[in-house]
Amino acid sequence: MTGKAGKVVNKRIKGISKEAVDIMMKYEYPGNVRELGNAIERAVVMSRGDLIIADDLPSHIRNIKTDESE
Repeated sequence: MTGKAGKVVNKRIKGISKEAVDIMMKYEYPGNVRELGNAIERAVVMSRGDLIIADDLPSHIRNIKTDESE
């Protein structure tokens, strides 16, 4: 999974943690596909390794309220 974002910052990302995927699946993306792409691009830039984790996601996505936290 290198993709456009990985090529821009010269990183090779091998995957996304289950926790990060779960968080991303709960967010509604009012900006649609463009917002999703921007979130992934930012996560690639912020990642310190070859796996995107929850802390790499933009804070507005990471901090959404779920049914469990309300």
